[in-house]
Amino acid sequence: MRCLQNSPSDVWALFEWLMPGYLGTEKQFRGNFLRKIIRCRGVRATERDMQEGDEAVKMLHKLILPFVLRRLKNEVSSLEKKNKQSRNESFKF
Repeated sequence: MRCLQNSPSDVWALFEWLMPGYLGTEKQFRGNFLRKIIRCRGVRATERDMQEGDEAVKMLHKLILPFVLRRLKNEVSSLEKKNKQSRNESFKF
């Protein structure tokens, strides 16, 4: 199963602020995504719960990934080094 790093509620709140209505109303989001994702993470989750949760996560990812820039920590630190080098080099006379 795919993993969301923020809670689904956080994702909805961020998108509601950035693009109101994109993920539906809070009630629609709860029905289409949140309940299914939470249910599939439960100790008593059935195979059907797991499948529905996985499908909900995949659909949510499909909707939000075009707007998400993901970098790993080691990628960011190497970018910082490159940026520092290029800034220092550009000011040499």
